[in-house]
Amino acid sequence: MRFIIKLIIIFLLIGASYSNFKVFNSSEFQSNIMYDYNNNSFLVPWKYIISNKGIYPNVTDTALPIKFLQARYYEEIDSIEKAKKLYYESMSEKINPYMKAAEAEIADLLYRQKEYDSAYYYARQAFYALPNSNVHRTIYFKVLKHRKDSIELEKAFSRIKQYNNSSHWVNYFYERYAIVGSGDDQILSLMSEYREKFNLQKDVGTDILEKFMKQGGNKVVKSVEVSLEASSLFQDKKYIDAAELFVVASQIEETEYTFYENAAISYNLAGSYDEASYYFDKVIYEINPGIGKSEFYKGAMLIKLDSVAKGCDYLVKALNLGYSVGGVQQVYNQFCN
Repeated sequence: MRFIIKLIIIFLLIGASYSNFKVFNSSEFQSNIMYDYNNNSFLVPWKYIISNKGIYPNVTDTALPIKFLQARYYEEIDSIEKAKKLYYESMSEKINPYMKAAEAEIADLLYRQKEYDSAYYYARQAFYALPNSNVHRTIYFKVLKHRKDSIELEKAFSRIKQYNNSSHWVNYFYERYAIVGSGDDQILSLMSEYREKFNLQKDVGTDILEKFMKQGGNKVVKSVEVSLEASSLFQDKKYIDAAELFVVASQIEETEYTFYENAAISYNLAGSYDEASYYFDKVIYEINPGIGKSEFYKGAMLIKLDSVAKGCDYLVKALNLGYSVGGVQQVYNQFCN
């Protein structure tokens, strides 16, 4: 009897040790893959990504499913079916059915594949589970715009308007405008509430936004009008104001990457490095114009922030893309050799 008890204890200790070993090995993997996720980047080597099966542990310390994070990399290399398979697997109730991150991502992917009904199904799940999420809101509002469902859009907005997040309001304004057109009483009546809530009574960007909502007009012309005002503020070294207007321009005309790039440069000069990094990454990893300017400016910013190795990686990317403006070679020679 004592022998059996000892044997059971030994097996339990071996099991606990193995579990701790697996968790320890996973912690480094999680740290690297979460860095990419938080920075919207894909810097982790491919072989390293597929080295983890995402089974045990199956979630990170932040409760995001590992398979969900791995799916991003398959989507990035256009292995869409594999990405979808991992997204679906990460929705399992055995992993984490509450955060709905995978539902939001699969909804966006399905929307781009023009599978609109399926995109609506998953986007709705993601939004109503965690409505105060920019990612969840953006894809759900986009789907509702495609469905021209102004009633559900209004209902969804009512769920999030109390949060201190101005992008909820701006996103709602543009998507409702796309459905009902300019001069809409609902939008215009909310505009004063929006100004008061976020202290925007004398904000130039909001003036332009309201004018656009009232009059409509060509999106390209309006976005250029806003960007010119932003450029004027930039010349006056009002970098935060300029950055915010460049963001407004990008919301009017989403396909023009220079608005995002200029917003990033402005935020960088204002010392708002998280915002700068976000918009640099949007250009580099989402739009990828292949110019090298954003790579150079992000590299220089990282070097300024004492992340020299990472900064040099971006300078190399800029050089490989043939970008030579701004002394990129000189900066590289000074800090990276």
